[in-house]
Amino acid sequence: MDYKFGGQWCLERKITNGCFGEIFKGKNQYTQEEVAIKLEPVASKANQLLQEAKTLKRLDNALGFPKVRWYGYKGGFNVLILDLLGPNLQDLFNSLNKSLSLKSVLMIADQLLSRIQALHSYHYLHRDIKPENILIGRDNFTNLIYLIDFGLSKKFKDSTKKHIKYKEGKGFTGNQRFSSSNSLLGIEQSRRDDLEAIGYVLIYFVKGFLPWENSYNGENGQKKNPLVTSKIQVSIESLCKDCHPAFGLYMNYVKSLAFSTKPDYAYVIRIFRDAFISSDFEYDHAFEWKHMKIFLNNTKSLSPVKTINISESDEIVKDN
Repeated sequence: MDYKFGGQWCLERKITNGCFGEIFKGKNQYTQEEVAIKLEPVASKANQLLQEAKTLKRLDNALGFPKVRWYGYKGGFNVLILDLLGPNLQDLFNSLNKSLSLKSVLMIADQLLSRIQALHSYHYLHRDIKPENILIGRDNFTNLIYLIDFGLSKKFKDSTKKHIKYKEGKGFTGNQRFSSSNSLLGIEQSRRDDLEAIGYVLIYFVKGFLPWENSYNGENGQKKNPLVTSKIQVSIESLCKDCHPAFGLYMNYVKSLAFSTKPDYAYVIRIFRDAFISSDFEYDHAFEWKHMKIFLNNTKSLSPVKTINISESDEIVKDN
């Protein structure tokens, strides 16, 4: 069986399982360029790859987002082909024994907030911010932070640029560990929720843990009252204990935002840049992983492709 898509992209080895499909390493048969190939069963009710492809195409190759090489379907699978990136920050964090310098966390904050500002400028929410969805580049771009996985992304403004309405009683979307408190309570997500999730990610990198981790119930399972209660009851002061004051300042700001308020991105970026300057750090992009012998090809768990069954015909799905 020749696992080929779009007439040029070939499957090589499996990288990992996603929530609703599988991710493979692939290659352009003509240029030998390596790519990531995401497969999702057409029968999947989630149909996340189409949403991801639409979101990334809207971003128009913005800095720090993977480029869509091809999207379509073949046999029983939706197929999305993207840039192949390096490892995610959770794996890097684990490799570093869950220890990142304040300097590195502040540099991550600077890039990550720029990414979410870019995404929001196209009227999309991410809704699944977590370390596993933040990757570094490959080869000479290991100092570049990428935001990935837009299967749960959603537009917060319609074609008339009118903001979506505030709602309660919504089903949970995202990951419990880093999601906003409001999302766990069933409140419709908006820009403030992405920013709150980023805050939790940054504090996790500073401290190595979050106060509610003992109540955590998996990535995308139903919420449990202990986690909801724990997250709501933790004060910002307690959450940011032993952190640089910038993190408390940031969390107080994002938690104060009203549902439809546009965040002041310049302000939140400046919070962390001021912390960087006051700490006398040099912005040299020298992260801890710079000299590590890491799996930069993001292929630490490769396995044969024979586990899937794909028919011979493929078809491009156009973005209407």
